[in-house]
Amino acid sequence: MTFLDGELGILRYRGIPIEQLAENSTFTEVAYLLIYGKFLQTQN
Repeated sequence: MTFLDGELGILRYRGIPIEQLAENSTFTEVAYLLIYGKFLQTQN
């Protein structure tokens, strides 16, 4: 679920860089990703 490389400064959750999640996702979206392994699909 989590990949961490302290020497290179890499932190990923479910393969997605933490920077991308922090900039583009809400807390609820990230929580859903961590629990279910995918983003919640919303209808437009």
